[in-house]
Amino acid sequence: MRLNSNTKQINDTMVVKIMCVIMFCMFTFFFLYAFQADLLYAAQHHLSHGQTKYDSLIGASIITLVLLLVSLVLDCFVKVNQAFCSLVFVPSLLLLGFLTSFNYDFGLYYDVSWTLAISALVVWLLGVILIKTKFKYVKLPVVKCLWINTFILSFMFLITALMSNGNGVLHIKLKTERLLLNRDYNQAVSVGCLPNETDKMLSVLRVYSFSKKDILTDSLFTVPINCTSSDIFPFDTLSTAFYPTDSIFRHLGALPRGNYNSDSYKKVLIKTGLAKKSLYDYILIGSLIDCDLNRFYANFADYYTINDSLPMHYKEALIISSAEGICNYNIPADSLMQNEMLTAIKEYKNGNYSSVNTDYYYLNYYLSKRYNK
Repeated sequence: MRLNSNTKQINDTMVVKIMCVIMFCMFTFFFLYAFQADLLYAAQHHLSHGQTKYDSLIGASIITLVLLLVSLVLDCFVKVNQAFCSLVFVPSLLLLGFLTSFNYDFGLYYDVSWTLAISALVVWLLGVILIKTKFKYVKLPVVKCLWINTFILSFMFLITALMSNGNGVLHIKLKTERLLLNRDYNQAVSVGCLPNETDKMLSVLRVYSFSKKDILTDSLFTVPINCTSSDIFPFDTLSTAFYPTDSIFRHLGALPRGNYNSDSYKKVLIKTGLAKKSLYDYILIGSLIDCDLNRFYANFADYYTINDSLPMHYKEALIISSAEGICNYNIPADSLMQNEMLTAIKEYKNGNYSSVNTDYYYLNYYLSKRYNK
């Protein structure tokens, strides 16, 4: 009977440990693969100086395996009651949280201090010693052990997620850079389209990816933009994590050689004949980003003629300019569009902000910026 009792105890312990291993592996793999892949891609690129690339599937698998081995080795030395056997995974989860706490601001750095990490390990060690002392001979039903370990692991998963970098804009920015590096412009233009998912550098990358896909003048304002016309020419004030800004300048015409700002760079390219069509669209779109319709119309005549085949955002800008008395836009084919936009502008000026919700994306952008609503 005693032998059967010991066998049952061993089997119960194995059931609890197997459950813990499955939970740990599932969380760690999917956390790395689905949520932290772009951050680790940037980290490996930075640490290897661009010599190696992080593969999300292989990387998530290797890191999960290594952290699991760390936990299994700890289990050989830390013998705790089966009700608390999930505690051997705590150091691995803390390490996972620390590993994914990279942040970026003109360079990658850890956003969790060594002091905090060491303090957490000390608390864990003291907790293990206390449990080994208090619960050495306590035997609980296997179902209760499963629930206790599930709670401990779930709590640690939450702590790991909180330790890691949860900056949504940074993750979107890094994913956009990775897609651009892989020349996947179709995916790059569709990453992160919620209103708050943007900053200056991400806006610059969006302008570039839309231009590379040749939909800049038709679709840019369908995504959040938060920059100025000067920002879209990424000189020293803005920095990417790993995508070379040289590619942006080559796309416009040539690399800047010497001490330039956005205005002098544009003038030199146009004067020397190195400017590509994309530069002219950058100039016009920059005016639209600044909501400077006078500047837009002054430059527009140099690059385009008014007709019904103009890009969508340019049509919108000319109709708004006409409403503002800057120019006269009267194309019969666009009469319906013009009437709808003029009605929306009138409603907005009368303070009926909630009633204005059009499918004219530059109009929406212009009204929100112009009237700060």
